[in-house]
Amino acid sequence: MDIRPPIEQLHRGLHKTWRNHLNRARKEELELIEGEEEVLFEAFEGIYAEMMDRKQFVEFADPAECRLVQRDLPADQKMRVFLCKGKDGLCHGTIGTCLGNTGLSLFGATSNHGKKYNASYLVHWRMLEWMKSRGCQFNDLNGINPISNPSLYEFKSRFAGAHGNDVHLLGAFDAYPNVTMKLLVAAADVLRPRLKQAVAYFSRLKRSK
Repeated sequence: MDIRPPIEQLHRGLHKTWRNHLNRARKEELELIEGEEEVLFEAFEGIYAEMMDRKQFVEFADPAECRLVQRDLPADQKMRVFLCKGKDGLCHGTIGTCLGNTGLSLFGATSNHGKKYNASYLVHWRMLEWMKSRGCQFNDLNGINPISNPSLYEFKSRFAGAHGNDVHLLGAFDAYPNVTMKLLVAAADVLRPRLKQAVAYFSRLKRSK
């Protein structure tokens, strides 16, 4: 998403449905909380765990790693947590960062009661404002798949609106020194998602105790 135009122009460039959701969120009694403190990362992890349990996603990345990395980052490279709080508690959170001229959304999560507030729209718009204040020229919305996850694709593509483009990676290519190594890598590719599923399953059991 090209965020170099003035903020008013970016707002006009939003898809009308996305803009309507943003306007409705602004009318709710919502509180935005943002910062770089570790306690905010911990609060986000709670929302993320709730979302993972609800959607039964397989975890390929752990937002807790962001909290650990944050401790060692210099001040000008710190990540920022954006939380939204409704009358019944935290309803959405996002972790963002700025790398060079590009802002990046690393993790996002909505609580079980959060969808009714349209809180994600308010948080992502606020994060865009922060990225512009840091001098970013682009907002990397970090991954889309209109086939396997059409709802998230719709959210991101409508957010980018008139100032966005779908960027497709060429993909991964493998080179093997011998047949044995090729077979080992193929076996690892098959076993890796199953291992992730097992780890996610036992993590949910641990959290439910």
